[in-house]
Formats: sequence, structure tokens, C-alpha cells
Amino acid sequence: MKNKRFLNENLIKPLQHKRNKELTKRLFLDAALEIVRSEGFKKLGVNKVAYAAGRSKRVLYDYFGGMEGLIKELLKETDHWLSYEENMEETIKMHKSDHGRELASLAMKKHFHQMYSNPLLKELGLLELSDEQNFMSELAERRERLADQLFSISEDYFKNSDVHFRSLCALLAGGINYLILHSKTRRSPYCGVDINDFQDQKRLMRTIELITNSAYEFAKENN
Repeated sequence: MKNKRFLNENLIKPLQHKRNKELTKRLFLDAALEIVRSEGFKKLGVNKVAYAAGRSKRVLYDYFGGMEGLIKELLKETDHWLSYEENMEETIKMHKSDHGRELASLAMKKHFHQMYSNPLLKELGLLELSDEQNFMSELAERRERLADQLFSISEDYFKNSDVHFRSLCALLAGGINYLILHSKTRRSPYCGVDINDFQDQKRLMRTIELITNSAYEFAKENN
């Protein structure tokens, strides 16, 4: 009986430790996100996050290696472009039959919704344009590598047409970023579009569909 109990304890303790670690990491991540939401990215610091999470900063360093590691972990959860990283093979397989037509619209709409609703992505969007940070350069490079793989689905389709699909996506993503950052800093409509208005959001989503579908139709007619 003693041996059995000893074996059970040896199995349970690592599981409890893993569960406790994940719960503690979640406390740090949620605390950091709340600080960004209420006070802005520049107020984010080890001491402040540790205090808000109710844990020591030593534990934060143990689990994340510091604030840069914590921010990278947050981005892994919230930046939808990075979500393709783990499922790239499945994504390519799923969207290859229509040459990425559905994916193009879905990806842009998801980009809008995630950036619009996530305060960290807004703050980092501004930081990316105004400051040089190593992790921002790394993030941009990771996104570009992922984009290369996603564009591989559609490149053959557009090869013999006048449509440069990467340029089209750059304009869409850049436009989405600007609309959201303009709304955050100016809190006013842009070209009469108020992205805080639900009906204007619906119109924007429909416009994204029309632009991406038109590109595919135009390429089809000119192939």
C-alpha cells in the first residue's frame, strides 16, 4: 500500500506543479493585458505586472525571462497572423482548392476584429511605427515568413494576370491598421467611416469581401 501511495504521489505532484504554473502564468498575462488596456503599453513593467498578478517578480522572470518574453507570449495568443504558425500545413491544405480565395477575405476580417478588440495589438501597432524594439523586428519578420507561406496558396492563380495580390493585401492590411490606429488616437471618423459604429463595421467587412473577390474574378478573366 505504501509503495502504491508513493507511486500515486509521484504522478500527482508533477501534474499539480504544471497546473499551478499554468495558472500563475495566466495571472501574469491577464494582469499585463489589463494594465495595457487601462494605462497603456508604456506603463507595462515587471514590478507593476507582478504586483497586479499578486506574485513575485522572480516568478515572472522564471516563467517568461522578463517583460519581452511575457509580451511574446501574449502576442502568441492574440496576434491572429501568428496563429497560422502552428497550423500552416493544415491551412494550406484546406484552402488550396480555391487558391486561397476564401482565406484572403477571412484573414483580413479576422485581422480587423482582433486588432480592434485587443488593446495590446493597438499599442504595439503604434510602437512599431514610432520606436525600434528588437522584439518588434522579430515579430515583423515572423509575420513576413508566415505571409510567404500563405501567399504560396494563391501565387500560381495570379501569375499571368495584372493583379499583384501581395500589393492588394498590403493595402488592405495597412488600411485596416490605419483606420484602427486613427480611431484610437483621434477618436473620429476617417473618410466618413466610423469603425466604432456597428453598421460601418459591417460595411467595411463587406467591402473587404468585394475587393478580394473582384481580384480573383479579374485574374480569372485575364488568365
